[in-house]
Amino acid sequence: MGFFGSLFGWDQSMGAVNAVLGSRFADIATAQEKRQVAVAIVKIIESVRTNQLPTIALQRLGQESRIVQTNFIALACDNLGIACPVRGNVWTRMTNPYSVGSQIDETRIAIAVAAISKQDGVNVLWPGNSSKINFLAWVGA
Repeated sequence: MGFFGSLFGWDQSMGAVNAVLGSRFADIATAQEKRQVAVAIVKIIESVRTNQLPTIALQRLGQESRIVQTNFIALACDNLGIACPVRGNVWTRMTNPYSVGSQIDETRIAIAVAAISKQDGVNVLWPGNSSKINFLAWVGA
């Protein structure tokens, strides 16, 4: 995230939208899509944390906040060219999904949910930041 984007809240807002869209993806994706995204997530993590087994990388990500998890989903989907699950939206590239998690609160998530609902007519459920995604299940491990 850039300094000015962080300073003015743009990064937090876009990270919140990514989180909501990533959560929607997790809810509606096929098993094949989930597997493809999980493999892409491992590649992203391996690019900065070398010598880590894929299962360990996914297990550790499974312990992170849902905001971090869903921003990894957004980044992986963007890398793979997978469109957002809500038409008319695009993924925003967050270079460090880990740092996004500490900068986005439930208020920003609620605003993102409301904006997607109003703008696109899609009601997206946000299960809460403590609700975890089991990425190991996505790869069948």
